[in-house]
Amino acid sequence: MDDPSPQDVLFWDLARKTTKSCFIKCFGQLNGKMTSKQESCLRDCAQRYMQCRDVALGSLKDLAKQS
Repeated sequence: MDDPSPQDVLFWDLARKTTKSCFIKCFGQLNGKMTSKQESCLRDCAQRYMQCRDVALGSLKDLAKQS
């Protein structure tokens, strides 16, 4: 199997950090059932992640074109 590209490494690092941050921010501690506030927080956090991901991928594509 080939080694991951630098772009893949950056992308998955961003995904890991975002997932951890969203979980800590939205849940802190999960006591059984998810509240509507936690659900909304997780949805908003995921949307911000997707927006950041799109910006990051666009930047990486621009860098690749310059190489």
